[in-house]
Amino acid sequence: MEDDLLQKRLGEAARTAREALGLTQAQVADAARMSPAVYGRIERGGMMPSVPALRRLAVALGVSPAVLLDMSAREMPTTDKDLSPEIRKAVGILRTWPESKVAVGCALLRVLDAAPMREEEARLEKGAGAVGGAADLERSPAFEGSTCRPGPAV
Repeated sequence: MEDDLLQKRLGEAARTAREALGLTQAQVADAARMSPAVYGRIERGGMMPSVPALRRLAVALGVSPAVLLDMSAREMPTTDKDLSPEIRKAVGILRTWPESKVAVGCALLRVLDAAPMREEEARLEKGAGAVGGAADLERSPAFEGSTCRPGPAV
């Protein structure tokens, strides 16, 4: 996004948040520890606040800095709270691995991602049944002829 457009959108977002709170520009400026003239320039899109000022402004307006920066959901970093329990567990495990082990894991994931799903696996994914544990997984067609066996449950 161009800097001028970002400044304008930040100002619009600040004005919208301020009006929703029923505050004056002077009240927001005071809460954000800046002069009313500076806050007015920010709200009109004529000035980009510094990072510390942006943070104070977001706190004063009760919004995330991302709201003021007009960031889309796709631009926002994902938090673990946005992930399913299974994916959170996998991420937790990955965080403990050294970089070399992560590289091998990523290579395995690419192979698995490229492999076509078998009918039984598709049925399990749709919820028609669930893998009960390591013994069930070992009997799965995905492990036919494989020397790879699942490790202990985490």
